[in-house]
Amino acid sequence: MPSPVRSRAMYRLCMGLGLLLLSAGCANTRPAIIADPQTAVSEPWPFGSLVAQGSRGHRLEIATEAGVFNHATATLGFEGQTWRVTDTDCPQFRAALDAFQTLPALKPGPALLQPGARGHPMPPYRPHGENWTIRTQLYAPDWSFMDVEMRGGQGAYAFWLTDTVAVIKACGPPAS
Repeated sequence: MPSPVRSRAMYRLCMGLGLLLLSAGCANTRPAIIADPQTAVSEPWPFGSLVAQGSRGHRLEIATEAGVFNHATATLGFEGQTWRVTDTDCPQFRAALDAFQTLPALKPGPALLQPGARGHPMPPYRPHGENWTIRTQLYAPDWSFMDVEMRGGQGAYAFWLTDTVAVIKACGPPAS
């Protein structure tokens, strides 16, 4: 005959686990949010940004305006000073944005898995270049995207950032 103490302990254990699983399941569900039709606003295409932090202290943020195609504002901070420019105020910054669109596509994955990995030429190099950490989005041909963070001090993207910083500084004096 089974022990009543053991059966009761097993019953309590099973009930406790069941309640724990039930409460965990309820905690992960989110209540439906019903928008008030009178206050609902159709949002335009969301804004995007590129944030870059340089090893020498530069911090560059390039942001697009929601719903405005191909226009951007840059905010550059360096040694307590801040520059703010738009592509309409500074033609050189507009040219830098256009140059960004011509940069070579990035190919994720290890070098040895890339097409033509054998015998590839030495990549472009700038001695004493600034190292950059870039946070932005990568887009696929179907416009799906991923948020990414990249690091490097050589190559087309690092050179573009260094050149863009120089352009922004040349557009005018810092705002602060």
